[in-house]
Amino acid sequence: MPSLILLSADEVAVLSALSDAHDAPLFELSSRTKIAPSKVAAVVDRLMEYDLAVRSDDKITLTKGGAAALRTIRQGPLIGQIVGFGKLPDKGSSEQIMSTEEIDRILDEEVKKLEQ
Repeated sequence: MPSLILLSADEVAVLSALSDAHDAPLFELSSRTKIAPSKVAAVVDRLMEYDLAVRSDDKITLTKGGAAALRTIRQGPLIGQIVGFGKLPDKGSSEQIMSTEEIDRILDEEVKKLEQ
């Protein structure tokens, strides 16, 4: 597993669902995460490439590396900091959401800190 993996929100959601459900079939992960089954299958494939999950028969299981990655994500300084999870403005609000350039800058700074 690489020392630094950038996971999408869907990948984190599936990791979290696997942590809660232990062994789960794709349809259950789709139901728990509210992500389309075909997209969950693609997410699981990526998690398996990173050795964060394994598939046995029709069940998906979190690996030790996946559990460790999820703990790191849940404890990490970036959770909620980049886009303010749960704090998106109401439709029509004039409140500014962080630009992709600002998010890229923050991520670059955090990666540099991790590389030191």
